[in-house]
Amino acid sequence: MEDRENQGIDYRLTHAVGESADAVAIAKAVASIWYEFEAALRPIVGPIAVTALYRRSLNLASAATPGLSQVSTSSAEGNDIDGLREYLMQCSAADALASGSNFLRTFHELLASLIGPSLAQRLLRTVPTAPLSDIPPQDAAP
Repeated sequence: MEDRENQGIDYRLTHAVGESADAVAIAKAVASIWYEFEAALRPIVGPIAVTALYRRSLNLASAATPGLSQVSTSSAEGNDIDGLREYLMQCSAADALASGSNFLRTFHELLASLIGPSLAQRLLRTVPTAPLSDIPPQDAAP
């Protein structure tokens, strides 16, 4: 299930930035996806919990992407997505994509570990519905 969720996050991110993505477009897409996640969670857990999840996700993601430890979380609400966006814009496109994906995956994994993967997926809608043309035909039941 976790691989499917990670693929869903990667699909959303690459779909949002398109084929000719530069670091700026990737940074904007990561921020946009984060805002969606935040909007889904804030009414349920409140702004303080969202801030804590954001900061913890940055901390955990920095193990695989050390540059994320430089991201500022000094805004009044703590979830300074502008700091993350600024960091990603300074990266190469490949590094921005890898770092942004790592952060979003880490956030989803952290949330799933706290509330369960099924509820996390439902809240964050991380696995997009594939277009009907991409769904393979099913074998007929005997």
